[in-house]
This record gives sequence, structure tokens and C-alpha cells, in this order.
Amino acid sequence: MSLFDDLPDPVTEYLIDLLVGTAAEKGERTEMQDTHLNIPDFVSKVAAGAYSGEAQRISLFGVFDGHGGARAAHFAKQRIMEQLSAKFPSGDLAQIEKDIKRILLDVYKKTDEEFLREASRQRPHWKDGSTATTVLLVNNTLYIANIGDSAVVIARYRGKQEDKLASTSLTGIQLTRDHTPLDPGERERLARTSGIRIIDGRVNGQLEVSRSFGDYQFKRHGVTCIPDVKKYELVRGRDRFILIACDGLWKCFSPQEAVDKVDRLISANPTLSKFASGEEMLPETSDSHATQRALNAICSELVQEAVLQRLSGDNVTCLLLLFPQGAASKLPSLKETGDEAHFKLAN
Repeated sequence: MSLFDDLPDPVTEYLIDLLVGTAAEKGERTEMQDTHLNIPDFVSKVAAGAYSGEAQRISLFGVFDGHGGARAAHFAKQRIMEQLSAKFPSGDLAQIEKDIKRILLDVYKKTDEEFLREASRQRPHWKDGSTATTVLLVNNTLYIANIGDSAVVIARYRGKQEDKLASTSLTGIQLTRDHTPLDPGERERLARTSGIRIIDGRVNGQLEVSRSFGDYQFKRHGVTCIPDVKKYELVRGRDRFILIACDGLWKCFSPQEAVDKVDRLISANPTLSKFASGEEMLPETSDSHATQRALNAICSELVQEAVLQRLSGDNVTCLLLLFPQGAASKLPSLKETGDEAHFKLAN
């Protein structure tokens, strides 16, 4: 039985194409404690490059927002990548669907155990911690795992595809849940497991997040590494792009503000707007560097506004996953899966 039994089976008759941009700024902090994963061709790393399963595309993206130091963030990035490449299911798509939540839970748990073990060996003990938000893209299906307050936001066209007027505007939908003591469910969980005091929205008046890697001094107070896991089925013509970013961005932009700004920047770029709308095919190798620079520049403008104009005061990291509306790999066309979002919280 799959975790996602009430959702449609993954549709794999074509692959929605993908363009990726990134940007990161230290901001006013003395140290850059964020890091990220951007591996569109993660399939080449699965099973040491010997993957023989049914998935035609496996990509891995993530944002890790460190606090108290950068060690937990970098450790988590490396170990999650290594463990997922070793443990990714080798069977058919149904097997991936069946196993993926268990694997993600296991990977997050083992990553935390290994970091806490390493931190305890140090003198003085490391007190670093980190959020983690990872996105596995398997064919056209997103499997999202997160702890902490780094978030995934998707930009979707409003209305049905045949409604041309409605489809010209985008809505920003946060696919992750922030794990902070301000969240009623998290506050209740902390009180139930430890009776810890919440002061000024922080665990014991100190820690802003209620789930994280590391933070050994707070683990006995109910702070956990167990992620939420969600599945989201991408639909061509409905889903325009995804933003994965740390709270340094989301404290300055609402999901809708960020989506609107990125949409304006894409539309203002002649090259990207043609790819995004499907008027032109994706660039050949000779043009790909210019396209990459344009995507990175959009991320950079969003990050710079957070840091310089909206005074984030924090490290800011952002990934942009753009899905060209008319582009697909050279496979038969996909059957439409409907207008409603297919995503589910799995605790």
C-alpha cells in the first residue's frame, strides 16, 4: 500500500522540461550558514550511476538554512545526497511510490543521528542546527520533505486551462508547512512531548524552529528531525514554476509577492518569456549559458531585494525551478490530470 493511495498514479508519458536558477547572499550576517542542492541529473548518482529502474528523470533540489554555525547545514546536504543516491528504489514507479516516504523518513533520521554523534565528539560540543527542505523530482512527480521554516512555493495558473482569461494570472501556493512554535500543531506537539516553555515564539526563548537537524540541546525538549512529506503531481500548462527558499526570503516576501515578482521578471526577459510560454524550444548548448545566466539573475534580483531593500538581515538562498509551458521531452503527449492540485501532507 502506498502512502499516497488517494492520489492519481504518476503519469509518465512525457516529461515536463525544466530550467533551474539559483542565488544566495550572506546579507548582514558575518557568516554564510545556508547551503543548497541543485542536481537536475541526480539519476546519474543513484546506485553509483548504475540505476536501472523505470524513472526516466530523477532530480534533487534542496535548501539548508543553518543556525549557530554552518556545519549542520553542510553535513545534512552531503549526507542526504549520499543516502538518497544509495537508497533510492530500483524497481518500477509503483515501487518508488510505495517506498519513498519510508526512505525519506529514514534518510532524515539517520542524517540527524550521524550529525549529533559527530557533534558530541567535539570539544566543545557543536551546537549547530539546520532546517532542510528537499524536493525529489521523479518524472513529473514532486516528493517534498521538510523540517523547519524553509519553504516550497508553486506558481499555478488560476482557473482551468481552457479559461484563457483566468490562466493569465498566477497564484502562489506554499506546499510546505513551517515548523515553528507559532504553528498551533507544533506548539501542541512540543507541549505534549516536553512541556517546554514557548517564549517570544521560540523554544525556550531561543530556537525559532521546532524541527531541525542538530540542535542537540533542544532535542530533549521535543525538537525533532522527522519531516513532513508531500507529493505533488506537476501538470503542464498549469504549473509555471517553483521557488525553494529559506526564511530569510519568506520573512520579506509573501508567497504571492514572490510569485508575482518572478513572473514579471520572466515576462520582461525576451528569451525566458519565449521558453516559459512554449513559443520556442529549450536552448541548444550554444545558448544554454545565456539562459542559465538569465535564470540566476532573476533569483539574484529576488534575493537582493530581500537583503538590500526589505532588510532581511539574514542569509538568503533561493532556487527557481521553471517549467516551460509548451516544452516536453521527445515522448508521446501526456494525458491531462485535471485542474485541482494533487498534493497531500503525510505526517
